[in-house]
Amino acid sequence: MAPILRWLGSKRVLMFTQAVQKMIKTRTSQPVDAKPDFYSVVTGEGGLGQGELWGEALFFVLAGGSTVATAICGALFHLACHPTAYARLAAEIRETFSSGREIQPGKKLASCSYLRAVLDESLRMTPPAPSPLWRELETYASSGDEPFVVDGHIIPPGTEVGVHLWAILHNPEYFANPFAFQPERWLSPEDGGAPNTPLEREARATMRRAHVSFGLGDRSCAGKSMAYMESSVTIARILWYFDFQMAPGEAGRLGVGRQRRKDPWDGPDQFQIYDVLGADHDGPNLVFQVREKHCEDLKLKT
Repeated sequence: MAPILRWLGSKRVLMFTQAVQKMIKTRTSQPVDAKPDFYSVVTGEGGLGQGELWGEALFFVLAGGSTVATAICGALFHLACHPTAYARLAAEIRETFSSGREIQPGKKLASCSYLRAVLDESLRMTPPAPSPLWRELETYASSGDEPFVVDGHIIPPGTEVGVHLWAILHNPEYFANPFAFQPERWLSPEDGGAPNTPLEREARATMRRAHVSFGLGDRSCAGKSMAYMESSVTIARILWYFDFQMAPGEAGRLGVGRQRRKDPWDGPDQFQIYDVLGADHDGPNLVFQVREKHCEDLKLKT
C-alpha cells in the first residue's frame, strides 16, 4: 500500500484513514447481524481482531472504490473520444430498455454485448490496477521445476517476480493495434465481431487469455462480477438519461495525453493513468446534456 500512500500525501492520507475509521466505528456500533455483510461473517469466535479488521477495511475501500471509479471514468473518456462507439452503445442501451429504472442487473443488461465489449476494451486500455502483483519465486527443489528463465536470464529462488498488467494489455503479440480503442475486437461473430475463421478464433482466445485486468488464479479479484455489474449499470443509466461529450477547450484536455514524446500512449485519445498500486488519474471533464423526455424518473429540472 506504500505507493498509493506516498502519492496521496500526508494530508489526504489522514482524511482517508479518518473516513475509514468512521465507517468502522459506525458498523461496529451496530449488532453483528444487523447487515449481511463482510463484518457479520468474520466477527465472532476465531474471527478477525481489530487490527486485521482495520487492514481488511482499508483494502476493501481501496479495491472496491477507486478501481471501479477509474474503470467508469476510462470508459466515459474513450466513448467521448470515439463517436462511432458512443453512438453504437447509446443505440444498444436505448433500444434494449424502455426506461432508466428498468436498467438493473439481470438478463437484459447481460444481453448488451456491446456494453460488455466497451468495458472490456476500456479495462484493457486503462486498467484500474496496473501494478505487478509480486510473488516470491520458490526454490527449485520444493517446486520441482526447472530453473526459472526470463529472456535468457536465470532468476534465482527468493526473487520477487511480477509482470506489469498495463504492459501485458498493450502487447501487440496479444492485441492487434494495442493503442487503438476497438470494442469490436471482443465481439463474437454473431454480434458483429470478426468472422469465425480458425485464425480469428485463435486470436480471440489469445486476447481472452491475456485480458488479466482482474488478475489470475487464486489471487484474482474476488469482486470481478460486482465490478462489471456496477460499471455496466452506471454507464447504461448515464447513456439512458444523458448525452455527453468532452468539455470544450483546455478543460476537455484534462487526463488526455500531451504528445510530448510522440509515444503511442501519450496521444490525444489516450486516457492517462498513474500507477500507485491502483491507478490514479485526472479527468475526464465532460459536458452532460439531459435527454428531455427520459429524465422524469430522476426528477431533474431542465
